[in-house]
Amino acid sequence: MGVRPPERKKVMKTLIASTLAVLLLTMSPIPLRVVGFSASRVTVLVSGFPESVSTEPSAFYGETREGTSYADARDLAEALGAEIVAGGDDSDFVTITAPELELTAKTGDVYIVANGRFLYAPNGVFTEDGKFYLPVRQTARAFGANVQWSDAFRTVLITPGDAPIEPADTAYSEEDIKWLSRIIFAEAGGESFDGMLGVGNVVMNRVHSEYYPDSVYGVIFDRRSGVQFTPAYSGAINNTPSEACVIAAKLAIDGADVVGESLYFSGAERCWASRHRNRYTTIGGHDFYL
Repeated sequence: MGVRPPERKKVMKTLIASTLAVLLLTMSPIPLRVVGFSASRVTVLVSGFPESVSTEPSAFYGETREGTSYADARDLAEALGAEIVAGGDDSDFVTITAPELELTAKTGDVYIVANGRFLYAPNGVFTEDGKFYLPVRQTARAFGANVQWSDAFRTVLITPGDAPIEPADTAYSEEDIKWLSRIIFAEAGGESFDGMLGVGNVVMNRVHSEYYPDSVYGVIFDRRSGVQFTPAYSGAINNTPSEACVIAAKLAIDGADVVGESLYFSGAERCWASRHRNRYTTIGGHDFYL
């Protein structure tokens, strides 16, 4: 028996989506290509989530913005087997729930919050033409999912991975947040949010470096080669940080990056770092050095 036209179209869509899934699953993950928001749309393909409202691979259009792929929050939620319980569409916020996961996002923020974890979205969260857009890679990370990009098909593939992201109460150390947010406030409380995050990045880069102590507290109070952070000994470290500085600290701990591998920063035109290290970037009143 022949397939009627509407059914033929459905079969072809399913076949194409399934073929894409097989092809993309065999590829090595590569970073999303940098393209402008005005570039052609990308396809977001979600496959293998048993809780999804569809038993077939879900394919829908997404957008790109300065190298970041975005998709409509409602499309993502349905394909991933989650539920939008508040906001979305024309609203300026969204709350999505799934087993072991609560995700919230607000337009204008440069992050989403998943189980209390702050995940960096440098190009922001936004609404466009009545749709609420979420960054695909960060949303997938919240779900513990895998993301792959096919340049040939201009397709983002999301497939199941591990469990949803570990909650903040077990992933974050209260002591790390306390001291990191305080040094950010003392050093960059009057700077832009990127300036705050940059200071947090330097501290975390030192924590991960073999040449510095392996804890936030140890790095901030390090004196082996002289005082590293003046506020640690001037008393300014004891001031209560702003909410923005606390958020910047959490983002830095969770891997947000605005200054690369910089290990130094200074507000002085001439300093040890300016004479001996390579400047990476300038944010506000601080130069950052590798």
